[in-house]
Amino acid sequence: MSEFPKQGGISTGDGMYGILKTLGSDEEADSSTPELSDDEGYVECISDIDILNKLKEIHKPNEAETIMLHHRLESPEVSKEFDSIIIVENIPQIDPKGEKMEKLEIILRKIFSRFGKIVNIYFAKETNAMLKGFMLVEYQSSDSAEQAKKIADGYIMDKSHTFTINLMTEVVEALGMSDEFKEQTPLAYPGERQGPLWWWAMKEDAHDQYAILHQGSNTDLSNSDVHLSLWWNTGSVPRYIVERLKWSMLGFTWSKQGTFLVTVHPQGAAIWAFESFERFQKYPHFGVKLVDISPGENYVVTCSLPQSEDDQNVKIWNLLTAKVVKTFSVESVVIYPGGRDKPAKWPLIQWSYNDEYFGILSLANQSIKVFQSDCMKLLDDKVIHIPNIQDFSWRPTGSNVLAYWFPEQNQKPAQVALMSIPTRAIARQKNLVGVHDCELKWTENGRFLLCKVIHYISKSRKQNKTKTAFEVFSIGQDREIPVISIDAGESVTAYALDQNGNKIAVMSSEATKDVIGHQSTLKFFSVDPSRASNPFLKDMTGVYASHLSWSPLGQYLVAAAISQNTGDLIFIDATEFSVINRQNHTGFTDIQWDPTGRYLCSYINYMTRATECSYALWTFYGRCYYKFTIPFLYAFKWRGRPPKVLTEGEQLEIQKNIAYYQKIFEQKDKKAQRNEADKLFKKYRAMFNDFMDVKNCIKDRLHELETSLNKRLDSTMDEENFDIEIVESFDKEKVEIIK
Repeated sequence: MSEFPKQGGISTGDGMYGILKTLGSDEEADSSTPELSDDEGYVECISDIDILNKLKEIHKPNEAETIMLHHRLESPEVSKEFDSIIIVENIPQIDPKGEKMEKLEIILRKIFSRFGKIVNIYFAKETNAMLKGFMLVEYQSSDSAEQAKKIADGYIMDKSHTFTINLMTEVVEALGMSDEFKEQTPLAYPGERQGPLWWWAMKEDAHDQYAILHQGSNTDLSNSDVHLSLWWNTGSVPRYIVERLKWSMLGFTWSKQGTFLVTVHPQGAAIWAFESFERFQKYPHFGVKLVDISPGENYVVTCSLPQSEDDQNVKIWNLLTAKVVKTFSVESVVIYPGGRDKPAKWPLIQWSYNDEYFGILSLANQSIKVFQSDCMKLLDDKVIHIPNIQDFSWRPTGSNVLAYWFPEQNQKPAQVALMSIPTRAIARQKNLVGVHDCELKWTENGRFLLCKVIHYISKSRKQNKTKTAFEVFSIGQDREIPVISIDAGESVTAYALDQNGNKIAVMSSEATKDVIGHQSTLKFFSVDPSRASNPFLKDMTGVYASHLSWSPLGQYLVAAAISQNTGDLIFIDATEFSVINRQNHTGFTDIQWDPTGRYLCSYINYMTRATECSYALWTFYGRCYYKFTIPFLYAFKWRGRPPKVLTEGEQLEIQKNIAYYQKIFEQKDKKAQRNEADKLFKKYRAMFNDFMDVKNCIKDRLHELETSLNKRLDSTMDEENFDIEIVESFDKEKVEIIK
């Protein structure tokens, strides 16, 4: 798939399709959005014809629409009539019978009559008689229509309405003029992703990638501009991929499957793909600060801050077509506990694992709004009312189940519950008492839901002393969902659930602000339902951490002491409950595992700690194989990996023959290490040869200077000896005369 064109060109999404579709139906069409200007020096790499052909693959009208189109396009004479018609998107949506309509029509006629005589203007209307947000303008000549598109496309009517204009002929061509519609199928997006879009995962070595946002280029660290650079993680010295100046001005992220790189700019967001990292699509949203991509990579969510009173500042976009499919207001979704310019939680919109549904928490209305993504409508046209609900979370895979909790109220206990969607049936619930707070976390495989519950110790709750317990929901093949309760004690400073196993690690400590690590203990518990009566496994003393992080593949755990004065990293084998290695990265602020679970990155984020920054790459057993210092480091993120394409049987077969594959990979690793060593040797040999060349050059020059100086000295000595001989001869003659 190639890159889509600029906003000023042909609109490439549901807007055109929806507009022409409206001529034969009353379904909802989306409005367009303001222009997102291209980066300086940007050059288009795809023609308009290619875009239209791609749209034919993406959109497939139904039979009624096809008949309507063919009826309108039966003869060349009829098709030529479209040359003089333009489609104007993103006009105000008002009541056509209201007082503002007459004024609006006068303004629009005044704007578009500048380009030629207007024959007719058609305003599309909703079923509720409101304007849909676009209109058709028919001119007397095609030249007038082309002039209007050329000049008025991107015209800013007011702060909320910026025109997007297309010729009707472009829309018709995009939808097609032949019977090919009947044979075409929608774009096979997942299949195409396995090709060029997943190119890095198809490489023989299958190395992972990471990106860093930093100030200073790869070759000039003193450069004051912001750069985004991408690297291969080779297990030794990282290999440079690409770096671009001002590629992202306000941060970046990867999509969950790693297919797209998402960058944020003052004008909006953009996504990049393919081996060349060309722009795949852009999402114009002025003032955008936060961006998210749905787990199935079908939708993009943007949020602009701060919010004006009438602004729908949360937008959901179709990732492929870059058309807005739904908008919300932040204040209608969440409450701002810490200030107006920061939402309570991001992402605001929570997606089901397959993008079939998305939910929004409304604290003000004490409800969850679950929408169907295919039609962007409320499920069963009803919200899910849950009195005093505080949070909810979707199961990350397997089934559409959401977990939620609410505190005690009116002498009713607090509750954590699992709800199946779309039936809304409660699959499991657990009542709790004396709850101060609760936190919900799923494992990536959807096997366990961990609820960290903070209980008041005193029944009166006046002393504010609390203790921590964990309620673990185990979701397996059986209908019954057992819940394991784990009492972790009073002083829990960190915890983490094995993402690919059945253990939970808990750091408890009597640490204070003045004394760090005093009487700290790392405890391990089992969340296996068979050990519900005795979940305790092992404790390890002498290990302090403010943060615990499991390898994505399980077994290995890192206990990190994130502090300005310390930087301890303790690598632990949770199978043997033993410390593998102790390392240090002074002042680091964050750690991240790569998707394979074999490598870890620790880094200093300048936004967290204003000091000289660096990042270090470690193996799972604690060997640092690369460390790089950079003045200003703003973000580090590993690229995600596509879902597994092997069946469970194929994976089991690989596990049975793991020793065979291990030898192969060890040989490849040794070969790669030898190649790196050879490169390093050649580099140092070249440096040494350059040094010797300079040394020999200087030596030869010194020899020349010495020879020249000796000659001059010899010449001076000969003259002095001659003068002495003359004087001596004169003196002898003088003596003889006197005698």
